[in-house]
Amino acid sequence: MTTKKRYNYIKKKLAQGTWPSIFTAILSFLLMGASIMLSVLHEGKGPLVLGALGASSMVMALFGLFYMIAALHDEDKNYLPVKISGTVNAALLAAWIVLIAAGLR
Repeated sequence: MTTKKRYNYIKKKLAQGTWPSIFTAILSFLLMGASIMLSVLHEGKGPLVLGALGASSMVMALFGLFYMIAALHDEDKNYLPVKISGTVNAALLAAWIVLIAAGLR
């Protein structure tokens, strides 16, 4: 009687702040898209809600970066998803800074 070979694939668990970082990146991206769409529809003279959407998008991107920093302190975890979402959050924040600078100019 032969024994079956057992394979043990050690899978690293996700870091603790991965899912909040991903959700804030998605929410920030959706809010940015909504504010850009609303600005285009109103031909650059959007209502007050436009500023609230933009500010909320920036705040969500900042929270995503904070979650990423907190998640990177865990040891022996899978950091790839949190690094990707942190990069997306940083890119969204940089895009907002460029858009605000272009608007002030």
